[in-house]
Amino acid sequence: MEGILRLTENKDWIFISLLALIGIFIFTRFYFNKYYANLNNLHEFSQVKENFLTFYSIAQFSFLFLISLVILPTFSLRVGAEYYYYPPFVLVFLGLFIWFFFKGFINFLLFSATGQRETLKDFFHQKLYFLIWFSSIYFALAWLAHYSKIPSTLILYTFLAIFISQQILETHSIFNLLYKKLKLPLYYLFLYLCMLEVLPLIYLYKIW
Repeated sequence: MEGILRLTENKDWIFISLLALIGIFIFTRFYFNKYYANLNNLHEFSQVKENFLTFYSIAQFSFLFLISLVILPTFSLRVGAEYYYYPPFVLVFLGLFIWFFFKGFINFLLFSATGQRETLKDFFHQKLYFLIWFSSIYFALAWLAHYSKIPSTLILYTFLAIFISQQILETHSIFNLLYKKLKLPLYYLFLYLCMLEVLPLIYLYKIW
């Protein structure tokens, strides 16, 4: 896969996209300052409620965009003598967007059906907390994936290791939240986490 996405002049849109993401970060850093001010404490971070839906949507979009850029160089983009970037990127981004939207929708239905709207808010607060912390790491990986001589496969494996670590930390945090708030038997929580957090990762690993 070396050489396919390694020419800077062929990737102006990627450079512009990364600059735009920096601009988005600066905007959120000042506009949603209360969230960033409490990043060192998850409990205090979860107490901030102002403009949560807007901030979460921006953070989730940026997160999906970044990991799509990290994954992109691992796809075969050369067709004949031409290089194609947009179709694979759009497919990867849309696939990730649909999956994360589906997970969010299922969680919304589950919490709403059981009358746990307040717990649902805490649930998404915890997800936002980890999105913010890990997005800077994925930004660095996205830059290296397209503008360095590091093998794409090495960056991909690094990304997978970090992503799995994120999922483990996030799952552990959410598990504690659900166990404390809902007081459900442990096997219910285990089945829930397997269905929406662990099983999808195993499936993606199998089809990769």
